[in-house]
This record gives sequence, structure tokens and C-alpha cells, in this order.
Amino acid sequence: MSPAVPITVRALEPDETARFRAVARRSFGLLDSMLFSVDGERTLVAFDDDGEVVGGIVLRTFTSGGRRLGVVDWVFADPQRAPRGTGGVLRDAGLAWFDEVGCDEAFASIEPMNTASEALHRAGGFVPLPLRAQVARWGWRTPLVQVRSHLAPQGTNERPWVRPAEADPRWWRPRAWWTATLPLNVVLLGIVTVRSPLTLGVDLSGVLWVAAIVLLLVGAREGLVRLVARTLGQRQPLLHVPWSNGVPVAGLFAAAFGVWVPLTGSSLPAPGGTWRLDREARWMLPAHLAGGLSIAAVAWVLVLLAPSGEVVPWSDVARAATMLAFLDLVVPADHFVGTTSRLAWKHSPIVWVLVAALGAGPTLLALLG
Repeated sequence: MSPAVPITVRALEPDETARFRAVARRSFGLLDSMLFSVDGERTLVAFDDDGEVVGGIVLRTFTSGGRRLGVVDWVFADPQRAPRGTGGVLRDAGLAWFDEVGCDEAFASIEPMNTASEALHRAGGFVPLPLRAQVARWGWRTPLVQVRSHLAPQGTNERPWVRPAEADPRWWRPRAWWTATLPLNVVLLGIVTVRSPLTLGVDLSGVLWVAAIVLLLVGAREGLVRLVARTLGQRQPLLHVPWSNGVPVAGLFAAAFGVWVPLTGSSLPAPGGTWRLDREARWMLPAHLAGGLSIAAVAWVLVLLAPSGEVVPWSDVARAATMLAFLDLVVPADHFVGTTSRLAWKHSPIVWVLVAALGAGPTLLALLG
């Protein structure tokens, strides 16, 4: 352990769990800490010189194809008390335990907006692993590795970071949003039209209208995010990260309940990991608000006016806009839906309440009607 970091790291004792959880809540916030768990094969806690809990790391392992993988489920440092470098000490202690139990590789799932965690793991030799590299590494076992690493079932926008692995500079290459986000949403909304008693028929006209609705709503949101970002002085190219990890959950909702769960993706500064959310909030919140509120405005107008016509399936447009506005503006803890509500919550719970009211209004009106 570096003498520059005055902390002690050891295994968590049962009577320390309450203090451990309290620090985790301060580190992750109320909403994101709801899923926090101390259940792992190895849980390490960091103490400062006064004996106060200042951080922790939760680790576990599993075996696939004869290889043992170590998973970093949680790592955190108290934002109020932890000395600088606490996260690095905990990371290194976790890696040392992985080596001790014979792990062949280490795995962490990191959401693209969590740049602090990205920087922490990058400094420890982790690199993001694109899907093609995952398949090359784990072959047909890739879905099993994703499930056992808690990557796929949560339906989040988290990406796998693995050690050891070679960095792929193409990972952060800016990609057009329609290369993945548009087709995924067209397929999902298409399933909904078959599953639900909607007015769109399963014919060429219906398929074209499904694509047009997705292009209009998701495309308008994405375009406004980028337009406002540039207007506010954001000159660095934006990277669109498709939220393909949300497909299992979104597909389940579409097939089982006839509900479209939009996969909007994230528009972030590129290259990823070299920026910080707190420094970019000046333009990120207004830009995403412009995109999210524009869809809410469409939903409000269509729900209130209830237009009808034979050419445009307005009821389907209204239904899709209502769902997109609700999930984008109301649900701050759901990573694979959108970032607008999360940015609003980080700025101020009061701002989130106002934004959530605008996003939930069309849904409430539709239910009451």
C-alpha cells in the first residue's frame, strides 16, 4: 500500500455492515444505492486513521470454459472523508485477491457516464471490451459470461471493462445514432404493434410508419441534444453510445406486455473516459432537456387534441411519444432508458420533480382518459 494514502484495508466484519452501507449510500446516491449489496466472496473495507469507514470493494468469482473470472461488483470511496487515492488502493487490493485465488482475468461493468469509475479501472489496466472482442474472447459462452457478470440481466447501459486486454482505439470512434439505435427501436416497436391491438397493420405501410415514428421521435431528440450542445459551446465531437444491453429487458416488455421501452442511447463527449460529468453539466443538462421536453411537448399536444386521420396514425405517434417522454424524463435510476432525468436529479431534486411532472403528464392523462 502506498504510504501516501493513510488508510487500512481489510475484510469486512459483520458488525461493520451498517457503517459500510451508509458510506455506500453517500457514494452512490439514494437511487443508485438501492441495488447495492455486500454479498460477495470477498468484501473489503477501507478505514482512515480515525477508524472511520471511508470506502469498500465487493468482489466475487465464477468459472467459464475452464477460466476463472474475477468480478468487481462494487467499489466506492466516501466523498466526504476518503483520502485521495482510496479508490486506487481498494482496486489494487481487489486485484491482489483475484491473483491470490487464481483468476485468469478481472471484469467490471461500468456505465459510460460514470467517468470516475472508468478512470479508476483504466489506471488499473482495465480496458473496455466491445461485443466483437467479447465474442473473440469467450466464444459461444459470451452470453453466459454476461449473465454471470450481471451485465446483461439488468438491461443497463453498462459496458464490460476487462483486464488483461488490449485497448481498442475504435471503441470510442464516434458512431451515427442510426447504425444501432434506430434499427433496435424499429424492431421493438414493430413487436409492440403485433403484440398490442394497435391500428397499424402488419404490412409494408405499417412497417414504414413504425420506422417513421421512431425516426421522428428518437431522431428529433438526438438532433436537438446535439444542436443545443453546440449552441452552448460544446465543440468536442459527441459520441453516441447505443444501449444494446437493454435489448433483453426491452424485448421482454415488447413481447410480453406490448409496451415499447425506448433505447435512446447516450450522447457523450468523445473520447469516453477523458471528461467529467460535473464539468460538462453546463451544457449536458440543457441539451438533454431540449431533446426530452420536445418529445414531451409532442405527447402533450397529441394526448390533449387527440387528432384523427386516415393518412397519419396519430394515436400510435401519441402512444410512442408518451412512453418515450415518461421513461426519459421520469425515471432517473434506469440507466438503459435515458439520461435527461438522471441529469436533472443530479442537478437538483426539485428540478427533477418539475421535469418528471412534464414527462409523466401525458401518461396520466392517457390513463385517466
